[in-house]
Amino acid sequence: MKRLATMVIGTITMLALAGSASAALRSPQVVVNGGTLQGYLNGVGESINVSTDQQDIQQVANEFSPARDEMAVEYQILVAAREATSREMVPEQYRHLSPVELSQRIEALRSFIR
Repeated sequence: MKRLATMVIGTITMLALAGSASAALRSPQVVVNGGTLQGYLNGVGESINVSTDQQDIQQVANEFSPARDEMAVEYQILVAAREATSREMVPEQYRHLSPVELSQRIEALRSFIR
């Protein structure tokens, strides 16, 4: 019984003192040494090189900037503004527009984004 009480008290103490774990992602990724993972990937038809591809992907991800079509973004915002049930949900720059003006601007943009 004493052992059980010690275990319970120890567990409660550990839980009380434990903080939340958080850490940034590793950069660069952990180097994988050994042929087991590479052998498995080769065996299932993957062409990933576990020694180099992690860094390559990380470099591409850091340099990648997605294309942004400003007209398409404005079109989506205007459609959402037209469908909004409350003016508070509409971005400030579009609150002054009437439903007719919103629809006219949407139709003007529609031909450019298709």
